[in-house]
Parts: sequence; structure tokens; C-alpha cells
Amino acid sequence: MVKFTKMAKEKVIDDVRDVIMEKMNSEGRVLTWLSNTTEISYDTLNSCLKRKLFSLSQENLEKINKALGTSFQQG
Repeated sequence: MVKFTKMAKEKVIDDVRDVIMEKMNSEGRVLTWLSNTTEISYDTLNSCLKRKLFSLSQENLEKINKALGTSFQQG
């Protein structure tokens, strides 16, 4: 979940999965693209990023970072 505070107007990031989805949405990317780019199955990405049934493995997070050109880390 991404929260905005009124006083500082800064983002407080609770979950790296939310940040990944926010980044993808801002770039017009979909899970199918991420699946094809990272070679992580669509079902795994959907279960992890959208349904939040389990957390990302470090290996998959590294693949996602490479695909998105990011350096997200789990908290």
C-alpha cells in the first residue's frame, strides 16, 4: 500500500509489490509483458503482485528490477 501524508506529502511504502504495480501502471505495462520479459510465469506474477498470496523471491525481484530498470528492495 502506498500512503500519502498530508504534512510532508511524502510516500510511505508498505509493500514492494505495490510499488512495482504502480511503476508498471505509470508506464502502461501489463503482467503479460512482465511475464514475457522476466520469464516468470503469468500465474506466479498475478498471484504475487495482484492477489498478494505470497511474497516475491529475491531472484524474481531481481528479474523484475532488470525488466523495469529499477532497484526496488523488499522491506
